[in-house]
Amino acid sequence: MILGIGIDVVEAERFNPWLTYTHERLNKVFTDQELVDCRNAEGTLIAEKLAVRYAAKEAFYKALSGALIKANSTQIVATRLLYKEFSFLQLASHCHVQYGTWGVPILVVEWDAVEELSGSHVPLVMKAHLSLSHERTMAVAMVVIEN
Repeated sequence: MILGIGIDVVEAERFNPWLTYTHERLNKVFTDQELVDCRNAEGTLIAEKLAVRYAAKEAFYKALSGALIKANSTQIVATRLLYKEFSFLQLASHCHVQYGTWGVPILVVEWDAVEELSGSHVPLVMKAHLSLSHERTMAVAMVVIEN
């Protein structure tokens, strides 16, 4: 059963300034492996790749909100706190994109950490599915959470 769906669209140009950020600053949003994956052969960061990963994180939190509400309606307040009290930067390390077999993007979620930070019970059977797409000006990500 589908518990939550999230989608996010980002302008890649918005990430041009991020190309000058320090590794430490970028690490507040992206994991080390994501930053490696966002570089070209010369080691230069690519705005489109940063944008699509950022979109994936945003889509995940949108899907998670719906999933937590459906999983336990008494946790609506905690779901809102996930956005208000815990900034995106603090939670980012608990959700990251990596590539599996055949280069298919996989959303890796540290469910225990999400549960602890949100104060919401996360059913152990939750799975997150991810689809990414980007081109020169736009990036889009969609996440579906199911049990």
